[in-house]
Amino acid sequence: MQHLLASVFPILVFSFLVSPFSLAADVLWRYGTDRYGRESLIESVELPPEEEAVSFLSRHLGYENPRIKVLAETTILAATPTGGEVPVFGFHKLGMEPRFALEPKRFRTLIRLIQSKGWYLMSDTDFAQGDFTSVPSGKKPLVMGSDDASSGTAIYLTRGPSRTGRVRRIFGTPRWDPNCMVAILERFAPRENNRINFTFYISFDAIPFRQLDGAKNPGFPYPNIPLVREKITYLDAHFRLGIHSLSHQKAADMGQEAFSQDVLAAWNLMNHYAGGRAETVQTMAYPYGIVDGVPDGEELASWFEELERPLAGGFDFDDQWASPNHQPRGPYAISRLGVDNSNWERARKILEGKVPTAVAQRTILWTTTRKRLPPSRKSLGIHRNDDLWVLVKED
Repeated sequence: MQHLLASVFPILVFSFLVSPFSLAADVLWRYGTDRYGRESLIESVELPPEEEAVSFLSRHLGYENPRIKVLAETTILAATPTGGEVPVFGFHKLGMEPRFALEPKRFRTLIRLIQSKGWYLMSDTDFAQGDFTSVPSGKKPLVMGSDDASSGTAIYLTRGPSRTGRVRRIFGTPRWDPNCMVAILERFAPRENNRINFTFYISFDAIPFRQLDGAKNPGFPYPNIPLVREKITYLDAHFRLGIHSLSHQKAADMGQEAFSQDVLAAWNLMNHYAGGRAETVQTMAYPYGIVDGVPDGEELASWFEELERPLAGGFDFDDQWASPNHQPRGPYAISRLGVDNSNWERARKILEGKVPTAVAQRTILWTTTRKRLPPSRKSLGIHRNDDLWVLVKED
């Protein structure tokens, strides 16, 4: 008997080492509910040997060139949104004029529609880079910003005239005019990581934000105004900043070299006002939009590649819709729809869902070392409509 066990034991050990269990591949499971409505892992796909999980899952889902974002517990795979185009709204100021101004109550109406009608206000930078990983499945991507740093954008209440009067402060803190863009956005707009994805594109052909708080007007290009420093620092921390050039001249009239230097000068001045570096500056809006004489596509991209610092993209003002993949002109000539009192009904109808637009689609991958249900969607920071997969990795 002992001789028999001695002869069989090595065979048993070898069989265990090469068994299917010991060589089992990693497995992808789709999270869902069973026929009783209970949370369950309901569909499995075995990961082929030597295959990377994210690229395999992308192909399995039919995602072509998805954007990937790796977080602490999860990996996000985002496809290019389908079903239409993306509205990129360009504002200028709040006021009663028919052109380039929008009544505060109308701006307030548009902002309140964002959350109630299933929109996701994404950053101009993410959109320029084609990165939709922040947009939950089923949400409609939306981009917003305002040009010029004009009246009605970031305005404090003052004692006396708005432009020259002293700012009203409570314990040293200025009070926003309740009918300015900043106040309306902070009350009604959604946030992403404690920031509102609304970009203020600043030019320096006039006093930025049109207030001095009693300071002397230094003239073009309006450096060293304490109130401008205070506002730019605030917007950089709570919103997003973009370049609108220093002199606000048409790029086609200036030519590549002069225009590039004008952009850099504006960027340097914004950094100065931000106390060293404006963290959110990554895009620009062209003065007067793209006009005849300014190239598109690869040639326009070369303008930005030759700058001392890279820009993620540039925004036009051609009153057109934007493609999710920036076709045909690329990320440096992204179209925008102008919004003012003369056409604001169009913007309202878009946000009310009366026009077909692009819809986001993303998948979340959660990794574990044993087959089990993932934590709650809330703890993972994902939306209820996101497709969720679990990767069970063998030790």
